[in-house]
Amino acid sequence: RLLAFLAPLMQFSAAFIASAVEDFNRANDSAGLVVPILLIPGGLAFAIWPVIFISYCMLGFYQLKKKYLHDPRFVTGRPYIFFSCLGNVIWFYGDVQYILWVCTIGFLMMLYSLLKLNNTFHLGQKSSSIQERWFIKFPISLFFGWITVAFPIGITLLLVSDFGISGRAFLTPEIWSTIILTISISIF
Repeated sequence: RLLAFLAPLMQFSAAFIASAVEDFNRANDSAGLVVPILLIPGGLAFAIWPVIFISYCMLGFYQLKKKYLHDPRFVTGRPYIFFSCLGNVIWFYGDVQYILWVCTIGFLMMLYSLLKLNNTFHLGQKSSSIQERWFIKFPISLFFGWITVAFPIGITLLLVSDFGISGRAFLTPEIWSTIILTISISIF
């Protein structure tokens, strides 16, 4: 319970520190990529971060309630709440240091944990209460939505920068970007 409470705070702190160190609204060529990546989010796309992190902190606080101490959903979900946040902290570290394989490890941790949380809390089903909707389903859904788009973009950056595989090798950047969007929608 304590780790599921502290992890969202750790994640929020890491986001604040990383944002102070790194300009996430950087140009597409900041990592020295040989081709433009047309799907890198920037500017207003990052405005959702505070909402994700604050709502996840609310989830961490909400799960501390005594009535949820032995709730099977939270007993199962708490480790995944922790690991989704840890994965994000790892991603922040990798992004600030421009180590894309570290970012990929963080992405995989987040995606797997959020998939497990999706299944544990049945995000696609109607909530039994407004508190459940806002303190459980909203934070997980919002974070999961962000990762479904960010994950394929992160993998694309890894393929381009570390392996030299790009849309220009066999497709156009526009078709490559369309494929990445299709993968994002498929994950979602």
